[in-house]
Amino acid sequence: MKDVVDTLFIKKNLDVKSIVFLRRMREIIYTFEVDGVNISFEGKLRKNGDIKGIEYGDKLESFLMNFMPVDRDVSKKLSLITWRYVEGESVEFPISLISSSASANIVPK
Repeated sequence: MKDVVDTLFIKKNLDVKSIVFLRRMREIIYTFEVDGVNISFEGKLRKNGDIKGIEYGDKLESFLMNFMPVDRDVSKKLSLITWRYVEGESVEFPISLISSSASANIVPK
């Protein structure tokens, strides 16, 4: 898997294919598609009062960092999508985070 992650950062399309929320453990499992290749990572929700956060595992954080040169807001976009999904808003997958053919706009509420 390391070889796949190391080569994905040069790709141009990043989609969120699915999010699975394990409510009891507050864990998130993301499935991404990068130019036709599916890859999954885990994170954990953190909420303290009105402060919401996502604790990305080392692999997910490293994966997202590879896309920062293309779009420095990729992590912020993923966080917005995640919280919308977890809080029960309608979210339709796949969602484009980065696209070579169109701008990926995730509009904050």
